[in-house]
Amino acid sequence: MMHENFAALSTVANYKDFDNNFPNGLWTAPPPPTGPEGKSAENVLLKNVRIQAVSQRAVKAGKSDAIVKLLEWMANEEGYYLLGFGYEGEHFKKDAKGYVTVEGIPADKQWTAKAQQPFTQLRNLVFINTDVELAARYVPFTTKIGRVQDPLSYWNAFRSYPYTDSTGAAIINPPANAADFVRYYSENIMKFALGQQPIDAKTWADFVAGLDRLGAKQMETSARTALLEAGFLN
Repeated sequence: MMHENFAALSTVANYKDFDNNFPNGLWTAPPPPTGPEGKSAENVLLKNVRIQAVSQRAVKAGKSDAIVKLLEWMANEEGYYLLGFGYEGEHFKKDAKGYVTVEGIPADKQWTAKAQQPFTQLRNLVFINTDVELAARYVPFTTKIGRVQDPLSYWNAFRSYPYTDSTGAAIINPPANAADFVRYYSENIMKFALGQQPIDAKTWADFVAGLDRLGAKQMETSARTALLEAGFLN
């Protein structure tokens, strides 16, 4: 059992070693275990947004309307495909389902080719994880023994499980001794997990006391204050 990003374990670039060592092996995405209170989560979820800013200098120069026009063009189909994948027929094609494919496109002309990156360098401004993007980035492939491996099946499996919303964590500032705090926490959790240190009432109390010596209580207080002020807690 392992914990990994779906792309890091299942895409064609990363699956090769696993396929060579375990040709009959197949990754599966089991649901997260359920705790004593019936709760479970695949991971934490931090919601974020993309913010695009316009300089005051551009506004004063009278460029606002042109910038708005550009953003609107980027959000429609023409701008989306052009900035994301290049020219249809030259850098990509659409299959019967409307998905992006490079079938029949010369290798050096494909939108994923290194030589084409200067033409698609603005794709991060239009990509929003649509089905078209995901299908283009995580293409099914055939393994060593002829089995079809579909990276998106892992994406969809992971997405189907519950996540714990931790968006508020993004506004919590780390303590001045963050390196020491993380090191102590990580090393001890690893010892507990690997059985190098027994976990019982005393060892857990000692672990918590060590966190407190590093300022855990103060960090908890300041974090709660920040979350309350920002409206993440009532």
